[in-house]
Amino acid sequence: MDVVEVLAREPGQERPFEAVSGAVAMSLKQTTYVTAVRQYLQLLAGDAVINGVDLEASSTPLVQ
Repeated sequence: MDVVEVLAREPGQERPFEAVSGAVAMSLKQTTYVTAVRQYLQLLAGDAVINGVDLEASSTPLVQ
């Protein structure tokens, strides 16, 4: 268990969308890519015959 003590807090600063749109787009692309790779690997693991290792596998392409 981790314990975190917050000693100070500063309010965020609102920035115009144009200033952050590139970072937002990159974050969404990365999240989408990671999700797609994870789902693909789950499908591969679902079709594989592996002994002695437990993998989070899926037998259907309807993975979340």
